[in-house]
Amino acid sequence: MRKAGLSVLGCLSVLGCLLLAAGCSSAAPAAPRAVATLHISDGIPMHPVTLKPKLARVAAGSTFSVIADTSDGPEAWKLTTVGRPGIVEKRGSAAAGSCGSGIAGCTVPQRYTFLAKAAGTTTMVWTEYALGCGGQAGHRCVGVIQPLRVTVTK
Repeated sequence: MRKAGLSVLGCLSVLGCLLLAAGCSSAAPAAPRAVATLHISDGIPMHPVTLKPKLARVAAGSTFSVIADTSDGPEAWKLTTVGRPGIVEKRGSAAAGSCGSGIAGCTVPQRYTFLAKAAGTTTMVWTEYALGCGGQAGHRCVGVIQPLRVTVTK
């Protein structure tokens, strides 16, 4: 009887250790699949320019991301239209990298994460602005408009 009890206790100890090790894994969750990357332009045009839409297909219920380059000026990307909320929902954003300490002027892309909620097609609009244009601090001029047409499949 005692031998069987130790065996069960031993199995429970091993199982507990395995569960604890799995729960404490240092592996980071995989980032959602990037469907588009937006790069900072080499200079902002004199008048707004609308680019040909980028296209993306994602499955309903999945998460996906858009990576936007950042800079410390004079240009910046901004999500100006999320699209139809019944089809796509913005979940958040975070830096898609890091810089070593003490590196001046280091910028990392920003990863915007979305949930594909239901089948359909919607268009997000990303706008690249020139910061401080016209010689006015805090003034923004539209430079590049990048539509992203997202088709969510069942």
